[in-house]
Amino acid sequence: MKTLDKKLPLNTHDIDVLTVGEVLIDMIELDGAYHPFFGGSPANIAMNIKALGGRSALVAAVGRDRLGDFLKKTIDERGLKDGLIQEKNASTSMVLVNKTQGTPLPIFYRGADFQIDYTDELKNLVSNSKILHFSSWPISQPHSRATIEKMIQQAKQE
Repeated sequence: MKTLDKKLPLNTHDIDVLTVGEVLIDMIELDGAYHPFFGGSPANIAMNIKALGGRSALVAAVGRDRLGDFLKKTIDERGLKDGLIQEKNASTSMVLVNKTQGTPLPIFYRGADFQIDYTDELKNLVSNSKILHFSSWPISQPHSRATIEKMIQQAKQE
């Protein structure tokens, strides 16, 4: 068990933090029209770790559509080339955020995000990672939950 008063050495693996979960389109209403933005908690965490000088990688699934292409291009432009973005025959997941006077109520449209498969490439990423981080989205659906459970079991054994 790790304690909070001891440093966690991160230079023992190729990847400091492997984030797993949703990468999606945030459709945000601005001036009466919706505009697409890059989103998804695990994706943002991976990008921020990278921007702070850490070694991060993202595992996620997108659809084979223009929105998925936009997300993959953004991931590539921001230097997250060491992860795994699986392409699925489903729509890329997105969230609509309406302009409101109070707290916005998001409307989620889920498609490819929960179809992450446990592959040899994913197994290799887990082996080369110090920390495994996943969001609640993939564990909300049976298929991706099974993938996360396999990743956890693998990480425990290594």
